[in-house]
Amino acid sequence: MANYLSLPYTVTGSLVVFSAYYIWRSYSSRRYKLPPGPRPDPIIGNLRQFPKGNQPEVFSEWGKEFGDVVYVQIFGRGVLVLNSIRAVNDLLEKRGSIYSDRPRQVAFGELLGMEKVLSLMPYGEPFVPSTYDTRSAQPPQRASDKA
Repeated sequence: MANYLSLPYTVTGSLVVFSAYYIWRSYSSRRYKLPPGPRPDPIIGNLRQFPKGNQPEVFSEWGKEFGDVVYVQIFGRGVLVLNSIRAVNDLLEKRGSIYSDRPRQVAFGELLGMEKVLSLMPYGEPFVPSTYDTRSAQPPQRASDKA
């Protein structure tokens, strides 16, 4: 009887699965039209290029090289760097309702059934009544309490 779980088969199979996943992930992420930015490394993204100190200077250099909106990726999480007031006004003031939300918390929200916890809820229709419920549960503050 052949042993299909021997070390060479396991290593080869793992490499094939990892390579297929990496190729699929890189092609599936290209379907979105993302702003330009420095080329990311596999797995860690732009972690090596991301500034640890003097961030405004590095972001300004990226703005001169790539434009007003720069996209970097760190461990699969996308980060937008806005380098001009015009880009900030266009994205955050005029179209802010598109971008104002909390990140999706799969582990706490969906797997543990905590999607109704106020701090994990996405902003929208169910969120607003919950904030009113929270405010009504708090006792009113007097001016003398703040002093």
